Amino acid sequence: MVINVGPVDRIIRLLIGFAFLGAFTFAWVPRPWRAFSVALGFVESLVAVTGFSPLWMLLGISTRPQKQR
Repeated sequence: MVINVGPVDRIIRLLIGFAFLGAFTFAWVPRPWRAFSVALGFVESLVAVTGFSPLWMLLGISTRPQKQR
């Protein structure tokens, strides 16, 4: 597994993931969208923690600084 998510991107993804999980927790999301909110929050948080995005790997994208590759 190659790390292809840079440090700034990881922080942003973690914040987005927590926002979606928080929206589910505090019921800010209507009931039909709660499963989507949980799934998106979990995926974004997982990508932030691992630093690996399978979609970006398929597209050949990396946000890591050039000196860290």
